[in-house]
Amino acid sequence: MSSSSPSRRRTYGSGLVAAATALCLAGLSACGSSDDTDSAAGKGPVTITFWGWAKGTQEVVDAYNASQQDVRVNFQEIPSGNAGGYAKISNAVKAGNAPDVFNVEYPQLPDFVSRGAVQDIGEHVSDDLASKYLPQAMQMTSLGGTTWALPLDVAPQTFYYREDVFEKAGITTPPKTWDEFRTDAEKVKKAVPDARIATFFPDDPSTFEAMAWQAGAQWFKAGTDSWKVGFQDAATNKTAAYWQKMVDDDLVQVAPSFSQQWTASLQKNQTVGYLGA
Repeated sequence: MSSSSPSRRRTYGSGLVAAATALCLAGLSACGSSDDTDSAAGKGPVTITFWGWAKGTQEVVDAYNASQQDVRVNFQEIPSGNAGGYAKISNAVKAGNAPDVFNVEYPQLPDFVSRGAVQDIGEHVSDDLASKYLPQAMQMTSLGGTTWALPLDVAPQTFYYREDVFEKAGITTPPKTWDEFRTDAEKVKKAVPDARIATFFPDDPSTFEAMAWQAGAQWFKAGTDSWKVGFQDAATNKTAAYWQKMVDDDLVQVAPSFSQQWTASLQKNQTVGYLGA
């Protein structure tokens, strides 16, 4: 979107990048191991316990419960994953009182699978149901040919940019390829010597991970009896070489993610674009 102010911005998203980003900026729902005894005995509606931390979940649950009488969802808000949520879920699994459904981010799902904290739900996921999700998202919830969860949230990777600076640099349309991105970076630097098209965050692997995945990398996958992990594939090396060249040629800023240094570069018009979800 853009406005009439001098600092107007526009966003541009790519389908390929959107698929990749489901890996760094997405969450999902996974089934726990508890059974509802009342529902199993046919005494009333099925009751499901659901733990999660996404804002607005309680309102969604309330609306769902009000829409029908067959299933009752009891939602409990917990801290976000790395802020204590994963520890709470793990402890509940060990104690035998895990919730029926809980939130977990895509990168953490393999850990929960390897510890037996989630159930195989493949028999409940029909082809028709799976077709309602992005294939890339379903791939992230399937390990070893088995479906362990359903995608809950995916976000496209988006390029936010200063339209006024792009116009000054003679850029009429946002870049659609990485070659075009570099060309536009050169134009921005030439037109506004102190400005850079974007910032490379050395402390945040998620964006780089998304771009490596877009190039065809697969850093880990389930093998026959162990995980296969590797970062030295051609796609990852190609992505790393691209960004190293961008840094070496001073075409992007380098700063910690969302730091005061990065924020200041935005305020001073030194950074005029942002790659993120």
